[in-house]
Amino acid sequence: MTPSTSPLHIAFVGCGGIAYNQHAKAVLSCPDQFRVVAVCDPSRAHAEKLAERFGSDTAVFETMESMHDGVGTELDGVILTTPHDAHLPGGLFFLERGIPVLIEKPVTLNLEELRQLQAKERPGAFVQVGQMQRFDPEAWWLRDFVQSRERFGTPLTFDLNIWQNIHGYTRGNSDHWILNGRKAGGGICTSVGVHPLDILRFITGQDYINVTAKGRFDPPFTAGAESSCSALFEMSGGLTGTLHASYQPPRIPYAQRLVLFGERGSLFQNNKIGDYAGPYTMVSEDPHIDDFMAMFGDYTPIAEEVNKTYPDQKGSPFSLQLLHFREAILKGRTPTENTLEINFNTIAVLEAIAKSMQTGMTVSVEQLEGT
Repeated sequence: MTPSTSPLHIAFVGCGGIAYNQHAKAVLSCPDQFRVVAVCDPSRAHAEKLAERFGSDTAVFETMESMHDGVGTELDGVILTTPHDAHLPGGLFFLERGIPVLIEKPVTLNLEELRQLQAKERPGAFVQVGQMQRFDPEAWWLRDFVQSRERFGTPLTFDLNIWQNIHGYTRGNSDHWILNGRKAGGGICTSVGVHPLDILRFITGQDYINVTAKGRFDPPFTAGAESSCSALFEMSGGLTGTLHASYQPPRIPYAQRLVLFGERGSLFQNNKIGDYAGPYTMVSEDPHIDDFMAMFGDYTPIAEEVNKTYPDQKGSPFSLQLLHFREAILKGRTPTENTLEINFNTIAVLEAIAKSMQTGMTVSVEQLEGT
């Protein structure tokens, strides 16, 4: 184990866009905490491109086996950013060798795979799920604001939106793995809808208990991957609401929005086109207004309150997620956030959405035993 005062030795498995554009940036923002000793990808060109970001001493491999043979004894942890169907075999490979692994969302294609990973975890060898939005200080503040109930009251209803132009994302590549339901585990809901679905759980402290969903399955998607979805949910605390998700808007880039209404307060995320999410605004006043114009009162941005509450939490959610991974590795324990157990209901609701789209029926969301 690397001493706590030294950089952790980590490796990347999967060297595509999310690794290059986000996780690598997070690592480079923490130079005293991490050293990338190796990268691995079946495409050597992709691996070499990522390795260039970390310096000439970063080893390049094309298989996990050759990487482990070469640098396995040096590794403190692995960041796994492969296509979704490779999350399970990659996670099992490193857990079986006693190496902690941070796996990009969705952590697995289904609950059966999640349980396979759980069965391989042991002290010092664990999975942290890459639901990075749980490491946004705005999400922490919203969680406290909503769950304290003092200003927000009982949560009543919500609306989640997620949009992205799939042709722009794939650059017209009709063979991209994300279009194939067997490789991606689904369509829009699994690949990006997982973010607002998960962050709503985090903010409200409630789990999904049933869902009714309708989807479209238009080209270029194949193998049962939905191109769009509209879904209605009931949650464990009585909260109800909707998800509207689509890969079909002609020009919209990735855009995410959350709206949540309570007895006394409201949250509203208002995106400008080109912003992937946020910022959040809120209002929390006497709801029993009797003046028409009072409905037009300004919502207040939460940024100032967030900065006051968490003045020392700087960096991107990807960076804060990575530092949490480091802390868990150094302490030889599972993370306190984004464990497989915590992520169970997020994967379960994705399964239920898919089943409801297939059957046209309301589907109960499988619950974690003991909850």
